[in-house]
Amino acid sequence: SMPLHLYDSCYKNDLATGEAHRIPGCIYPWGMDPKWYSTKNELAFANSFKMKLSVIVGVLQMGLGVALKGFNSFYWKKGYDIWCEFLPQMLFLSGFFGYMVIMIYIKWAIDWTDQNQKGPSIITLLTYIGLNGGAIGEVPLYGDGSLQKFVNVFVLCITVITVPWMLLPKPILLKKEFDAKYSQQSIELQPTKTEERLNKYAPFMNEDEAEEQEKDIKEFSILDPPTPKFDFGEIMIHQIIETIEFVLGTISNTASYLRLWALSLAHAELSKVFFEYSLLIPLKADSPNPIGIFVGFVCLAGVTFGVLMCMDSLECFLHTLRLHWVEFQSKFYHATGKKFIPFSHAQVLKEIDKVENESQIIQL
Repeated sequence: SMPLHLYDSCYKNDLATGEAHRIPGCIYPWGMDPKWYSTKNELAFANSFKMKLSVIVGVLQMGLGVALKGFNSFYWKKGYDIWCEFLPQMLFLSGFFGYMVIMIYIKWAIDWTDQNQKGPSIITLLTYIGLNGGAIGEVPLYGDGSLQKFVNVFVLCITVITVPWMLLPKPILLKKEFDAKYSQQSIELQPTKTEERLNKYAPFMNEDEAEEQEKDIKEFSILDPPTPKFDFGEIMIHQIIETIEFVLGTISNTASYLRLWALSLAHAELSKVFFEYSLLIPLKADSPNPIGIFVGFVCLAGVTFGVLMCMDSLECFLHTLRLHWVEFQSKFYHATGKKFIPFSHAQVLKEIDKVENESQIIQL
């Protein structure tokens, strides 16, 4: 929040005009030039930088979530999930939003002060890709615009193709696999233990006993195992929901990562206000005032610990917890595994006793 002058600034003050001019060829080695702290447009510049940085972090984390889904599908040998969900989802995310991240870095890498024009808005470029068929807008981001036009159209085509790819193939392939498995397969009915035991004494039974035997067989044995059913409509509805949730969720989740920018903005402005109204006042006094500096430092340290280190840290924890649970884990976590049961010696002994008692009953 407060800049540290670790390196020399790349801006030089012009006392005549009251402005700071950039030193030609100078690049600040790391981080943000501390000169921005004393400028009038510091807030606008920092907002633009932090907004883009939060989106980059969000796209990278969501990409990691989709990659974990692919690893899970590979581990459980779910081929349909790999080809019909993981690949199109990764192409959709990296194609549209990954291209957005690349455009951000390209815009950062270009010195627009030498271009005699302002750099194009990234949001405007994305809008042109989605609504104007890949148009580049008034100012091209790189080159003369021909290459950018081709890349925009290619990214748009990939994005559009991945939506039906996520929607249709998996239910159709599951239906074909089910039909191939159960259409010609005859289920051989094996007699149960109850039936075998009753048939053993069938030659020694009269008519009444035979009727009683058939009644017992129907009551205690399962002759016809349930035939598996494939509900194509239910599978299709589930796939539609999954596709809509991923496509729309990726857009809303990317915007949700802007909360990182908001938290950083609030933290920076609070830190700036605390410093200016506590320690900076005695430091800027005409005559040195050690007591005032000490009191100002105590006030700054106290409010920094109470507000920034305690309250603001708790707020950041809650927001990041939500980002991990909703935006990140929704890409791969389905809660279909086994419930975690802590190890317990008493529970193990109870299960052993239960198994021994059941084995004794079976022997009897």
